[in-house]
Amino acid sequence: MIFLSLTLLFDKFQLDSLQSFKALAMEKPLLLGVDGEARNHFITKAQAGLFFEPENANELAKQVRLLSENPEMIVKMGKNARKYVGEFFNRDILAQSFQKQLNDL
Repeated sequence: MIFLSLTLLFDKFQLDSLQSFKALAMEKPLLLGVDGEARNHFITKAQAGLFFEPENANELAKQVRLLSENPEMIVKMGKNARKYVGEFFNRDILAQSFQKQLNDL
């Protein structure tokens, strides 16, 4: 039996929460059912999870099966998630960028 350790996000409000970033930092890949900027960041660029069409239960089930049959994918995507969040969503880096913008005003 394989235990899947991942994060399921299926609405924009969940995606905007810090919980999603915490999960990514803990090497939990995403199953993302929200199309848009998040898909570009976390699925396309970071390769930190899998996308399923919003409100498509069959596609979600297909992605869960894929991961359950390929646990090495979970590990790889989890590592990608942590690396991407560390590089692009690091609080210190974001704070420095914000401070620089304020100083430039």
